[in-house]
Amino acid sequence: MNTLNFDDQELTIECPDCKSPVTFTIKQVGSSINCPNCKSIITLKDEGLKNGLANIDTMVKNLFK
Repeated sequence: MNTLNFDDQELTIECPDCKSPVTFTIKQVGSSINCPNCKSIITLKDEGLKNGLANIDTMVKNLFK
């Protein structure tokens, strides 16, 4: 079975400064992006997200053992 790939999955958050929606991909987590509206720099902290997604991949693979 192939590895699940969440890298291109899009998520949307609210800009902390202007409250506009900001869309990013999982691949961008751990870096900084700019709000498309106000251009504020938003740091996308990993906080274990990528490890959590790797755990999901392992759990799904174990379903078929």
